[in-house]
Amino acid sequence: MKIKKFGPYQTEELLGRGGMGTVYRGIHEETRQEVALKVLSFIHADDDNFRERFTLEIETLKKLRHPNIVELYGYGVQDGHLFYAMEFIQGCSLQQELNSGRRYDWREATKMAIVICQALKHAHDRGVIHRDLKPANLLIDQDNQIKLSDFGIAKLFGAHQITADRTVIGTADYMAPEQAEGVSASVKSDLYSLGSVMYALVTGKPPFAATTLAQVLNDLRHATPFPLTRQVPQIPAEFDKTVIHLLQKEPEKRFATALALANHLRAMEHGLKGKATSPQETPPKSAQTKIDTHVSEQPVSPEEDLQSDDTRALRPTVEAPQYSQGAAAATQESLSGEIRNPTLADTETDHTSEEKVDQFTKVDPNRSFSEDQGTEKEALLITVSKVGLTLVLIILLIGAGWYMLKPASESQLYDQIQSAAQQDPPV
Repeated sequence: MKIKKFGPYQTEELLGRGGMGTVYRGIHEETRQEVALKVLSFIHADDDNFRERFTLEIETLKKLRHPNIVELYGYGVQDGHLFYAMEFIQGCSLQQELNSGRRYDWREATKMAIVICQALKHAHDRGVIHRDLKPANLLIDQDNQIKLSDFGIAKLFGAHQITADRTVIGTADYMAPEQAEGVSASVKSDLYSLGSVMYALVTGKPPFAATTLAQVLNDLRHATPFPLTRQVPQIPAEFDKTVIHLLQKEPEKRFATALALANHLRAMEHGLKGKATSPQETPPKSAQTKIDTHVSEQPVSPEEDLQSDDTRALRPTVEAPQYSQGAAAATQESLSGEIRNPTLADTETDHTSEEKVDQFTKVDPNRSFSEDQGTEKEALLITVSKVGLTLVLIILLIGAGWYMLKPASESQLYDQIQSAAQQDPPV
């Protein structure tokens, strides 16, 4: 039986189904705000394992608030079914753009990659690895802003193991080689996937596109990507080298962090700004969607490399749904070559009588921004304190040295002579 209301939201049409959840368009009964409602599938409503995974997906989203990440509004329980409400994106995905024949100029791909780096840095700084970055999870809203979505298989650093060892997680076409081998994903796995996305944006296909999943997984581990410059001659060698750097088999050979990659891309973009390149052939304008590739000018402070996540992967399941009308249409496409997994969780799983009570928790819309500001202020105070202490120490050392090395005054010299004259002569 269909539930017509989840918390303060009335359910409208069905947007998509997946292995763990069903997504509806919802309307807030008072504010009339549109949301995407993700509900744990009814067949899994009493499954502790699925409830844990669904709960961790909520915990992951609670950690994130960034203009380029789909936002969580609230979560709760309705008639014993877990659900959460998130930002409803009226638009399409980059995958749908590629499917329509759209190909992006390397400059557009560079700007989009910088924006995606900002979203990834926000997630990585909060201990979240996406693990399934791909064009289908990059949505374009009505303001032409890119939104990173679907954290259904995201990994929280330090979260405990729920299922089997050495299993494959993610969409095969865009996953990192270490994921194909069933070992731990790290922040560098997301960067590999971003390199695959950049590759697809300019060529229309991922680096390794085969007819079978087994061949894709084998190519991920052993094959070398076909150079971009041989497929799209107008692409500068610097862009090609950057993508190949991201697609290195060994994680340690890739860029260290999303911040390091973003800085590199900005430098490359600036260095190539004066270079003349022939325009790429693109389909008619009717087949294109203009994307806002504006990059935030907010300063980013240097950071140390993030630690790799060494928690093993989960058992693969069916693909989770997307969260927009455009993305919902994408769920009807073939899932050939894709392996997806819901999340894990480290929370209590006793959901007997208490969780049967309907409840809804609204997420504080200022949760992350205020935390970021506080962190920045604390970091600034610490930096200022360190600089001030260093200056004081330098001044003290200079003063002590000057005092010890300065020549004696006339009175001091006279006193020293008198003292020496009054001493008994040596025998």
